[in-house]
Amino acid sequence: MNLKLIEARESPEKFKKYKQNNSSHLSKSKEKLEVDYNYYICDFCGKEIRIEKDWEKRTGGTYKVPMSIWPRGSLKIAVHNSCLEATIQEIEEKKRVL
Repeated sequence: MNLKLIEARESPEKFKKYKQNNSSHLSKSKEKLEVDYNYYICDFCGKEIRIEKDWEKRTGGTYKVPMSIWPRGSLKIAVHNSCLEATIQEIEEKKRVL
């Protein structure tokens, strides 16, 4: 995890996954691309985190790291729920090195 890049950005970037259309790139149909879903990339493991409206379906999201853990400024990270504890431990270890 590169904390310098995370510290430099304001917030995690949202990406869009588009629905697959069955038309060929050679066809003349002008279909608009439809967004299937939005997602973040986990800062710890690098996998997709779907942005869901229902909180029961969410597997992760954005997290603002408190000043008690990272005193050099605010960090806003995108992580899975399962990666959160390991991410905080890694940030604390890197804080001790700095």
